Amino acid sequence: MKLNYTFSVPPAAPCGETRPRRATRHSHEEFFIDLPDHWEEASNSNPSTFNFRSDEEDATLILELGFFTTVEERGHAAAETNVNSQIEAYKQQCPGGIEVLRRLIRPHSSGNGTEMTYAVEVNAEHLFLYFGYLTSRKLVGLLLICGPERDASARLFGEVVGGFRAKSP
Repeated sequence: MKLNYTFSVPPAAPCGETRPRRATRHSHEEFFIDLPDHWEEASNSNPSTFNFRSDEEDATLILELGFFTTVEERGHAAAETNVNSQIEAYKQQCPGGIEVLRRLIRPHSSGNGTEMTYAVEVNAEHLFLYFGYLTSRKLVGLLLICGPERDASARLFGEVVGGFRAKSP
């Protein structure tokens, strides 16, 4: 028995030089983040907050750093309080316009603290995407504020978080 079949193969993409975007490392004693060069550091009067802006992505990135001398709550409970208070602040600022799309609090894989993430849509105009670590001595958080397009925002968030490293504990 003889079988004949055909299939089409799309033409190959043109060969060309693909170069990775240039990136700049922004370092602090508690973290570093590698961002493409189109991210510009924005001035800020708070020494524990670091702001960046990308006109190309139409997005803002806020890195926060907090230290504890005494912690009333620990671990998961402190992480719950942190995430809940941030989401509550959005609700106060934009009554009726908040939708929590994702919220996750879990032990960090290193065992040195708790990992927190959330995604909040604000008035169907912006997405607030958060990723943070809470240890016994500090909170390091990354908040990305971007447009309402969920796929593009998720891609951007993955790129930004991929270049972020908090030093532990």
